[in-house]
Amino acid sequence: MTPPAVPKVCAIVLAAGASKRFGSCKQLAMLGGETLIRRAVSAASDTLGSDFRLVLGAHAAQIVTTLELPPGHILMNPDWAEGIASSIRVGIAQVPSDCAAALLLLADQPYVTQRSLGPLIGAWRSAPEMIVASRYGLLTGAPCLFPRWSFPALLGLRGDSGARTLMERHAARTLTVAHPEAAMDIDRPEELAACAANTPYPRPP
Repeated sequence: MTPPAVPKVCAIVLAAGASKRFGSCKQLAMLGGETLIRRAVSAASDTLGSDFRLVLGAHAAQIVTTLELPPGHILMNPDWAEGIASSIRVGIAQVPSDCAAALLLLADQPYVTQRSLGPLIGAWRSAPEMIVASRYGLLTGAPCLFPRWSFPALLGLRGDSGARTLMERHAARTLTVAHPEAAMDIDRPEELAACAANTPYPRPP
């Protein structure tokens, strides 16, 4: 008997922001010999192979020249200044039809890797009708997995409101998985310096 097919997931790497608090193109900042954007793309591709999309916006022209990706893997968000919701909409609209869920990844969580994403994806495959979110400290958020039934609501997001609002609205249909590696996100140069110096993380809530 042929075993049932494993439901496919498409990762969406959200990297369209202007990095105002960082003061320059955060996506191209270096950590451990790699740019933050390459670390995020590697986490997606190592975990899901070719089933990922990268959403770019403010610094797209600079970023594209540093990556060797097929054109179909790079999505441009002309409305990036609206906020993260616009990038989520762009990514969700391009999830391949054979993928049963979308994994939202941020480009500024440098410790998120294939290894740390494994439990998140495993939890979703055990309960494919559930939203699955990362839990770190007292926070719940990205990376997070959304099954197809939630796509219309994701496409309805507006402004700088991310997917957390949807998780709050569907709390009874949301699982959380401990993901301490996701606690560190780089917003300012001093946070990047702390990572480079191997300062312990996660940051206190």
